[in-house]
Amino acid sequence: MLNRRRVATIGLLVCSIALSANLIRLHGGLNGSAMSAAVVPYTVVLREIWPDSGSGAPPVVRHTYALRSDGAEVTRSVELKATPLIQRTIAMPSGDRAEVDDVHELKTTTLEPLRRPARRDPSRNCAYQVAGNSQAALSSERIVGQESLGGHRAVIVVGHGTTSWLALDLGCAPLQRRFGPEADPSGLQKYESVAAGEPDPKLFEIPSSYREVAPSEFFRLPAKSINALKRDKYYEEHRSAH
Repeated sequence: MLNRRRVATIGLLVCSIALSANLIRLHGGLNGSAMSAAVVPYTVVLREIWPDSGSGAPPVVRHTYALRSDGAEVTRSVELKATPLIQRTIAMPSGDRAEVDDVHELKTTTLEPLRRPARRDPSRNCAYQVAGNSQAALSSERIVGQESLGGHRAVIVVGHGTTSWLALDLGCAPLQRRFGPEADPSGLQKYESVAAGEPDPKLFEIPSSYREVAPSEFFRLPAKSINALKRDKYYEEHRSAH
């Protein structure tokens, strides 16, 4: 049961960590024409509790979402159990992107300089601003309401299999997220804390001793599986010099 739950945990963390990057691919375009709303730096911590399997206290995963004023982003997910899990995704304005495993000291990095992040526009209910046009993720997202979280006004956006509560007065920082159906308690990341201003620089640092590996090794994918072959092919075509 523990192994199955851990595989599910890693799967959800990968889904959570990859969400912003997937949206960048959808809306950044191949020619770097994406336009950004003003960047408001922040650090948000969300808390996710997985259901108790009967083997003790349920695992708690803390997700940190941070944005620098230069547009660099990091997502860190931490589960401190007998077998800890600490993973980060770092996306730089230059196009450098790194997946980092701070437990096993591994990294896998790619570079796509022509793909720039698409930013959400707080003045337009956190719609994406792409090539000068604000639109709710090219009509694939919808606004379903507003709430107050942590003293911030949050617009509720549904799309891409995710419901997000985004802070209108803090650069559309994600104050809460739900992955999958509402009835599934394991997919809810609840608000814990938020801080305006530049994030901790250490969130973006990768020790030089970390070993560079292909995605199939990093994510422990079955050898020669379609997913492993696809990820590794993309990696070889977009390898970073770092």
